[in-house]
Amino acid sequence: MGPIRPFVEGDIPRVARLHRTVFRTADPLDSKSLDGYHAYFRQVFLDNPLRDRDLPSLVYEENDRI
Repeated sequence: MGPIRPFVEGDIPRVARLHRTVFRTADPLDSKSLDGYHAYFRQVFLDNPLRDRDLPSLVYEENDRI
């Protein structure tokens, strides 16, 4: 069983890929659209002014997969 740990910026590409797969939004994205998609995750989960640093978003990681 893998660890549950705080979500960090380096997780964004894998979390975005997982989100696109689960919610079936896996249409091909150009680099500009992909950058915007990654920016969304950064803004919501890492840079949100309402974020409580004592209660971070979490990810579960196993075998280098989120």
